[in-house]
Amino acid sequence: MIRVPLTLAVVAVVALGVGTTLAGPNTSKPLGPMNLWVGVDGVGTISNDSGAPFTFDGYSIASAGGFIVPANWITMSLNAADPAFVARTGQPAIVFPVDMRAAMWAKMSDTAHLIAEAHLEITATLQPGDTINLGPAFNGPTAHEDLTFTYVNSGTLESFEGMVNPPEPASLALMGLGALAPMRRRR
Repeated sequence: MIRVPLTLAVVAVVALGVGTTLAGPNTSKPLGPMNLWVGVDGVGTISNDSGAPFTFDGYSIASAGGFIVPANWITMSLNAADPAFVARTGQPAIVFPVDMRAAMWAKMSDTAHLIAEAHLEITATLQPGDTINLGPAFNGPTAHEDLTFTYVNSGTLESFEGMVNPPEPASLALMGLGALAPMRRRR
């Protein structure tokens, strides 16, 4: 009987987060412990940057400028193909065909402006410093400037906004040096 309200809560909270993220950062949401890192190659990583485990069951990433490449997005369901990922995120082990819940995260949206997924039955827990690889789902090294990352724990009815972080300055410097290397060889 509780399943229906929790299911509706996940959908409602993710939908509310999605609606506000298209317009830009939602300053009314508290900053949470999970953040989105986007590398110069467009590879996105969700990271628990806190000192405590964090449990969630839905997230969304919005781009007003359409900098998302949904075809390159590695979803939670695709990540679940790795038993180590399932174990370290605290999801039930996949036992084919008995228990496939870890591979059943639902895509709520997969467009150039919004990717979102949620699970209506189980949660995932990221340990401190742990990450989730989203693949090269973002178009270009400046995509992070346009993205908004929100996530939810429907069990507590809490919705958070995460920081969207650019690549480290050292990696940008290395890219610049790498671009200059062929020029130096030609002399």
